[in-house]
Amino acid sequence: MAVSSSAALPYREVLLPRVWVWLMPLAFAACLGIAYGYAYGPVQGWLVAAITAGLLLGALLLGARTPIEVDATGVRAGRARLPTQFVGRVAALDADQTFRARTSAADPRAHLVLRPWASSRAVVMEVSDPDDPHPYWLISTRRPERLAEAIAAARSQAPSG
Repeated sequence: MAVSSSAALPYREVLLPRVWVWLMPLAFAACLGIAYGYAYGPVQGWLVAAITAGLLLGALLLGARTPIEVDATGVRAGRARLPTQFVGRVAALDADQTFRARTSAADPRAHLVLRPWASSRAVVMEVSDPDDPHPYWLISTRRPERLAEAIAAARSQAPSG
């Protein structure tokens, strides 16, 4: 089912790691808790495990959270923002195309917002600003078709000039 251009805006997505990524800090905290528990007693072991798990999960939540937003003024991916008037062609990529775009077909000047732990698919967005050193952006997303539609809708609504 196709989504109309007006329904595609505004677009917002937050990429967070998948469940298996969240299990790694918990496994590390459990191992550390077992080691401290063996050496210093079970209370200290549980305390070390709980504190370590809390710190690592908090750091993962803060560091791995990647917002992707599209509105009439521009596209934001992570901390970077591109005004709508400088957005060129946009294409949604499947997993194989994304893999090629970030490996053999990659341009080292491209702006990459890749989160392979969150999604194996992406959107490629051409940059038409002559002063921008990046020829295109490659953005990981769980919904590449919807993101590409939202970017195209924002580009069509941008004031010309």
